[in-house]
Amino acid sequence: MKNTECFFAFFIVLAASVGSLGQQPGPQFFRIESSNEVVCTGMTADGQLSWSNQVADSLVHVEVADDLAADSRWRTYTHVLSTGHVGSVRLYHPGTPEGFSFIPAGTFMMGSPTNELGRNPDEDQHQVTLTRDFYMQRMEVTNRQMADVLNWALGQGGRISVTSATVRNTEGIQRELLDLDYSYCQISWDGVQLVVDAGKDEYPCIVVSWFGAQAYCNYLSDMEGHGRAIVFSDWSMDLGAAGYRLPTESEWEYACRASTATAFYTGGISYTGFSPLDPNLDTAGWYYGNSTNPDNPISSGKGTHRVGQKQANAWGLFDMHGNVREWCWDGYGPYPGTVTDPTGSGSGVQRVSRSGSWYSAARFCRSAARGLHSPLAHPYYLGFRPVRSAVP
Repeated sequence: MKNTECFFAFFIVLAASVGSLGQQPGPQFFRIESSNEVVCTGMTADGQLSWSNQVADSLVHVEVADDLAADSRWRTYTHVLSTGHVGSVRLYHPGTPEGFSFIPAGTFMMGSPTNELGRNPDEDQHQVTLTRDFYMQRMEVTNRQMADVLNWALGQGGRISVTSATVRNTEGIQRELLDLDYSYCQISWDGVQLVVDAGKDEYPCIVVSWFGAQAYCNYLSDMEGHGRAIVFSDWSMDLGAAGYRLPTESEWEYACRASTATAFYTGGISYTGFSPLDPNLDTAGWYYGNSTNPDNPISSGKGTHRVGQKQANAWGLFDMHGNVREWCWDGYGPYPGTVTDPTGSGSGVQRVSRSGSWYSAARFCRSAARGLHSPLAHPYYLGFRPVRSAVP
């Protein structure tokens, strides 16, 4: 537990049979840090831990373990703001993969209000209900993660082929996954394995196609023993599968907003261009106004930065407003009206991208801002992060 002077800590013990947290035998011990003294009032069957005397919108840390004597068993399940319902917060699911956040199902308003500064005409607000809990990677996929997963796939045989110029899948419909001879690619082939440029391990992977992002998800599923969510024979997706996949556009925006309704999860937008700096965006993301990086100059001294350097949102997700744009599953098309579990336009050839990037103006980094690209495209400002449906 962090030693933070402004936080108050206490312990409670609950039976292991409570809700989704009851997957391990023995008692579950909860440790809470809060910005003011709180009194626990109980836990509901669906994993809602409640307390009294909590200040609205203040930061709360929740940790859980099954052995008080072993500090190594303590695991932080959530870093969230108690918004909407004072003194109540949903704990992370105990099955959350390392480096991921648990995103509970819910209903939200997708798109932007007509008076939002910098909005685009394809952002019509509409109500979306997501019926599936899911896990989302807290940070964008890094060069190191991409190289490790592809090297694993190569070692298994029959999954990918690699040359000094390209990485391609060898199952089903074959596509270029990663463009190795593009000068901005920070991964290369040494004749034996894929290697990451010196000092670039923790930078987001770029010049990856939509197909490459999907293939990465399948290979990661294979590594961890989950059923694949992507079918290579037609590049379709199974939302009910246990494997990794790209988020739908609605899942991405829902996760980015984390119950906020402003242009950024840190607040409203003040400036739409490159300068002056937008203060709320500067806190949350790398965009053209603040992305100067002498260690990684891609264009005019600007470039990507190491992941996880800016402020995370309430669900612990980093870089949702900048660094690189992120592939989503959906084909691009106009929004429908009120909808449940949408997966985008079935006829759309272009694929949706979200987030802003180090190369973007502020207006394109908003929670509601949409982008579109050919699934074969691999620009130097586009990456991705995987999700998994939280299936039993």
